[in-house]
Amino acid sequence: MKVLYKKTQMLSILLAFIFLLQSCHVYKRTPISLDEAVAANRRMKVITRDDKKHKFRKIEKIGSVYYGSIKINGEITKIPLQQNEIKSLRQVDKTTSTILTVGTILVSAGAIVIVIGIITFDYNPDSNDPIL
Repeated sequence: MKVLYKKTQMLSILLAFIFLLQSCHVYKRTPISLDEAVAANRRMKVITRDDKKHKFRKIEKIGSVYYGSIKINGEITKIPLQQNEIKSLRQVDKTTSTILTVGTILVSAGAIVIVIGIITFDYNPDSNDPIL
């Protein structure tokens, strides 16, 4: 029974770290043009004139039409974009995204270590044993 408990404990820790390693995407504040978005070849956030937000894997230009690539049910679908409907176009900030992902992991791990340390620390001021 102890072996099963140890294995499920290790599996749950492994799954927790896998969930923590999921990255988030932070988008730059400064908007860019459609041509810059095509050249950047990165994730983009498009805000339309009616304040709807669309997130695309990348923006492509085929002929004179711009397309936003999005993954739906495992397949990449290209959605045509109308230039006059776009209010703002922002690209993903890889540096900030990485810093926030790693920072979240480190803060979470640190909090877990502190909580475990507080729980397992046995402080008894009435004891005659010297503190080492």
